[in-house]
Amino acid sequence: MGSGGRTDLDGGAVAPLTICVIGTGGFIGSHLCEKLMAETQQTVLAVDVYCDKIRHLVDPPPPHLAGRISFHRLNIKNDSRLEGLIKMADLTINLAAICMPADYNTRPLDTIYSNFIDALPVVRALAPRLFSMVLSTFPRTECLSVTHLSVLRACAGQVLDPEVVCPVRPSRGMR
Repeated sequence: MGSGGRTDLDGGAVAPLTICVIGTGGFIGSHLCEKLMAETQQTVLAVDVYCDKIRHLVDPPPPHLAGRISFHRLNIKNDSRLEGLIKMADLTINLAAICMPADYNTRPLDTIYSNFIDALPVVRALAPRLFSMVLSTFPRTECLSVTHLSVLRACAGQVLDPEVVCPVRPSRGMR
């Protein structure tokens, strides 16, 4: 990255983002944190139950990283602080999962359950932003998946007029 920082298409400075990285105790999450700290000016909210792999970045942070990375020890399944961290962030990256190949062989149902169901609090915390972003991004003439809409609507607690989202219904031949 050049010393001038990031710029937009008009040459204006782009402010650094605050990125919530969930799963920083794993291989990908820890390396992502290292790369973000080394090559960008982004701020990272590192979330996991362990910080062993990023301890050199957070315990304590080196002087040049002070204020740019903070570690938050929590379990995404049942910690109310998760929603606050996601709200503080401009971008959330969820990498939390059981990824050891042996677990897929020895505990397949637990592993699948953990990788999908245990991540629902992240989806619920993101849903209000996703819901408003989806509605403001898609033109009225495009139809969103009923499944996606129902999940977003349920998570966001929103009542949605189907005519606003999908004013043109597909014919039988289009299904």
